Amino acid sequence: MGIVYLAETGINYRRFKRGEITKDEFKTRMKTGAVGTVGGLAGASAGALVGFLIGSALFPVVGSIVGVFLGGITGGIAGKRLSIRVLVKIEEKIAKIRELQKALR
Repeated sequence: MGIVYLAETGINYRRFKRGEITKDEFKTRMKTGAVGTVGGLAGASAGALVGFLIGSALFPVVGSIVGVFLGGITGGIAGKRLSIRVLVKIEEKIAKIRELQKALR
């Protein structure tokens, strides 16, 4: 996952340098990528653990392997999506707070 994040960052940096994306868009992509990578890694780890436990309970050895694989993929996808949603909601709340602060000045 870290390698994919670095590759995406490199691509986005080249786009920024060519003028294809703005500095703010580059920063947004960096934040989203970092949060998605960490969330995906955490979700994949948790999913693999749960998949291992369920797979072991159902079919020892083969179930463990399949459970780790399927649980890791499912958990990684879910973790990435959930963490990005949380980031977006937090950024929206921060923007609202900043607007309120400006209005109070």
